[in-house]
Amino acid sequence: MSTEASTEGTTEPRPGWYGRCPCGGVYEEHLLEVQVVDPQGTEHLLTKVPQGRCATCAMRVYKLAVLQRIEGVCKGVHLRRRPGG
Repeated sequence: MSTEASTEGTTEPRPGWYGRCPCGGVYEEHLLEVQVVDPQGTEHLLTKVPQGRCATCAMRVYKLAVLQRIEGVCKGVHLRRRPGG
C-alpha cells in the first residue's frame, strides 16, 4: 500500500524551510520513501516524505507534523491513499 506522508500541498523542495543546522549549514528539503509496518504486520510505503538534510554535515530533521503522520501509520491509523496505490 502506498501512502503519501507529505503535509504540504506541494512536492517542490522549499529551501530554508527547516532553518539552520547547529553546524552553521542550511537544511535542504529532500523527499524520501519510507517503509513502515503497522501493528497488523502490513507494510506501507510512505512516499514524498519531506526531510531536511544539512548540506554541510548531513544532519537530518523532520517537521513534527510529518513525524506524527508516520507514527499514525505505525500505530495502524490509515492515512489518505494515493490513487492507484
